[in-house]
Amino acid sequence: MRHLRVIAFLFALLLLVSCSSSEAPEPPPPPPPEPDWLWVSVWGEHKVLGFDPDQQKEGASGAQAAIVVNLGAGRAPYGMDFDADGNLWVGTQEGELLAYAAEDLHQSGAPTPFKELGTGAPHVAGVRFAPNGWLWAAVQGKVLGWSPTRLTAAGKPEPNVTLTSASAYMPEYPNDLVFDEDGNMWLVGTGAVLMFARSQLVSSGAVMPEVVIASDGESLNGVMGLAFDAGGDLWVTAYTGGRIERFARDDLAASGTPTPAVSLSPPGIGPMRLAFDADDGLWVTTVFTPGFGDFGHMAMIAPADREVSGPAPASVEMTPLGNIDAGGTIVFHPRP
Repeated sequence: MRHLRVIAFLFALLLLVSCSSSEAPEPPPPPPPEPDWLWVSVWGEHKVLGFDPDQQKEGASGAQAAIVVNLGAGRAPYGMDFDADGNLWVGTQEGELLAYAAEDLHQSGAPTPFKELGTGAPHVAGVRFAPNGWLWAAVQGKVLGWSPTRLTAAGKPEPNVTLTSASAYMPEYPNDLVFDEDGNMWLVGTGAVLMFARSQLVSSGAVMPEVVIASDGESLNGVMGLAFDAGGDLWVTAYTGGRIERFARDDLAASGTPTPAVSLSPPGIGPMRLAFDADDGLWVTTVFTPGFGDFGHMAMIAPADREVSGPAPASVEMTPLGNIDAGGTIVFHPRP
């Protein structure tokens, strides 16, 4: 009888352990991603400013930036982007591409670039990393591309790809470029936005854009900045027209002259660059504060304020920033 009690006890213990293991709690979810900082290039100050998440909610001036990256005299920043390792790549009016190491961006200062690429042309206004990790830069009359492997080569490696175009819409100075989810390149044109397919980006040469979104007669007047929203619609700043224009995803599939789905009058004067934050806020830089006041204005337009055409109020403002000229590039990225 005693043996039976022992066997029963062991069976009950085994059953308890089995039930406990099957009902073991799931591991905790991973922590939320670190909030993005807002980074903006200020041409006239030779600086890149970093604003922390609290400042993005409350607003700030350029003098209050949490981090100031000083490029030094003679290096006026235009386009910029972060690579997958958190290094900052900055294009300058003087024709350079400068790379600043992530560990050098934790605090304000004047770090030395760990990489300096020459482009052979001035006005490096558009700088973007493509989904495949290639670095692309729009300079005077052409677009240059470096593969990830080429970027790690010693010295000042030449680009893998140099693209030009005989398109009548190809501008002398392309001011911005952006990539869609399929890896196609969208480039600022003259009164238009140009799309070069991913398959056209693999070798050097003169290519014609696969898609040209041209003006309907009033839109795309002085194109400067580009950004895709989460739904695949393309937002464009029209500097001369003083507008921010949204082109529906379905209107981007083929060349044409679609009328913008929404046309906004932004806060500030002279819209330059665009970017979306993690909460779908649309940020825009303008050359002047409202009323042609100080140089350098940046504002966030909330989703509810950009559903229909018309004046768009600012939910948050960063001003004054200083003279952004053709810069004012906005990038959202965690603090390195």
